[in-house]
Amino acid sequence: MPKSRTRKPKNTRPRTTTSRSDYERRRRSIDLMIDRLTPEYVAWASREEADLAGFAAGQLTVVKMFLTIVSSLAKGTPSLRLDPDHVAGFLPPFLEDVAAAAENEDQSVDDQRYVIGTLIDWLTFLEESARWEGTAEELEAVAEVLDAQAEALGGIVDEGPRAALPQASEEEAAAFASGAPFVRHARALLEWLGTEREVTEDATLPAEALASAAELVGSEERAARLWEAMVNAELIDTAGGVARPGEGAADLGGGDGLGRLEAQFLGTEIVVAACTDGEPGTPDGETAAVLTTILTAAVHQQPFPSRTWPPSAPDSPRTARPRRTRRSWAPAPPSSCRASPRP
Repeated sequence: MPKSRTRKPKNTRPRTTTSRSDYERRRRSIDLMIDRLTPEYVAWASREEADLAGFAAGQLTVVKMFLTIVSSLAKGTPSLRLDPDHVAGFLPPFLEDVAAAAENEDQSVDDQRYVIGTLIDWLTFLEESARWEGTAEELEAVAEVLDAQAEALGGIVDEGPRAALPQASEEEAAAFASGAPFVRHARALLEWLGTEREVTEDATLPAEALASAAELVGSEERAARLWEAMVNAELIDTAGGVARPGEGAADLGGGDGLGRLEAQFLGTEIVVAACTDGEPGTPDGETAAVLTTILTAAVHQQPFPSRTWPPSAPDSPRTARPRRTRRSWAPAPPSSCRASPRP
């Protein structure tokens, strides 16, 4: 009887001729290579926060397992390079094995998301630490494979508790992106900026220019904070000691998708800038502590405990500004990633 053309093949794994002894040698070599980078990776992934260090170290178990398998077609000693074609070939069956070891279907998706998020973190670490040993094109190709798998799984981070809340209509979203006060003030500063203006060594406005900008937004403090947020949101480019409109400047204030995105970036940076101001024990310090608590909870995917408003310890240390990376923080590794698979 002819096979159905729609039937899924029983084995989608790339064929290899790796013997068990070759596999064990390769596994040991990769383990040693990853172990040498463990302290650096843990510091990078945990942002040196003790409560995240254990999670970051656990991620490397997944990295070791996948690199051992995906390098089975490679020649020579293991390296910090991933072949995009090998990743594309081995990743789907690797995820199938992870899903098969899960207790139920819901857990299988969570486990697969954990694996993809971990591999994305590893790739981001190699890029940011300049340890990637392949070409820039190969790095981008591997990232695209991982991003596609993450998208197929519905993302690597579950929706938060606000997902069920009413969503803004298209008209409301467009009105916010084009008419919110901070957007209008930012547009006024961009018009005032014109083609270019000189800035100080730390990319801030000189005193005379700051006073001029303050007339547009109400105060020098507001102008300085808004300027900082616009620089961080890349609405203003300050390279070479000269401020010019940034890449997203033309889109800010529009009601379309790009305008909304720029408004979101700017709003986030304004909140982050507010968290850097204020002395402990002052109203500004209290506000900074509240915002820092909210941002910390958001980064860790935890609901903000409203019963602690305002924070009981306004002088608590502030968190560092979150990096924009492909980061995923899963609660625990899947059970299938706690023991090395066999070839």
